[in-house]
Amino acid sequence: MSQLAVMRRGWQNEHLAAFLLSKLAFVANPAKIGDDVGTDFFCTLFDHLDQDGKTYLVPRNSFAIQIKSSGTEIDATKQVDYLIR
Repeated sequence: MSQLAVMRRGWQNEHLAAFLLSKLAFVANPAKIGDDVGTDFFCTLFDHLDQDGKTYLVPRNSFAIQIKSSGTEIDATKQVDYLIR
C-alpha cells in the first residue's frame, strides 16, 4: 500500500525543523502515542561557558513549538526579541 505524499512531507518537515533547531537549542520530542497534544518539540536554549579550558553548555530558557508544513507565512517577529533575550 502506498503512502500519502502530504503525510510524508509533514514528517520530513518535522525532521528538518529538528535539525535546524538543534543548531541553537537542545531539542526533545514528546511521545507521539495517543492524542496529538499540539507540541512537536520542547527546546532549551543554552549559553556557552568557558571555564578551566573547557566549554560548558548552560541551559537558559525553554519553549515548546509546533511545526507547520503549509506554505503560508507566519509572522514571528514578536517572538524574535524573546528568543534573543
